[in-house]
Amino acid sequence: MSTTTEAATWPRVEAMLNDDGTAEVSIGGAVHPIAAPSVEEARVQVVALLANKATQLGRPLRAITRDPDGQWPLIIHGDGTVEEDTTPEPT
Repeated sequence: MSTTTEAATWPRVEAMLNDDGTAEVSIGGAVHPIAAPSVEEARVQVVALLANKATQLGRPLRAITRDPDGQWPLIIHGDGTVEEDTTPEPT
């Protein structure tokens, strides 16, 4: 199996985190609920879930994350590294 460091646009990944520590992560349309004591702990669980999926796919994942503080486009790597996705949105 080959691996790459290039993040692709598939599967589409969106995560919505709430103040109460709940979250929903959609990976290619499959929804994964998360329940944590706080939004900070939910964020850790979201990253772990997406890092695991990135490992399965052999490449980083692009994700749009939303929480009470705003929205961020991110790239999540299989090792759990998170970076800002500065790729322009397609028009």
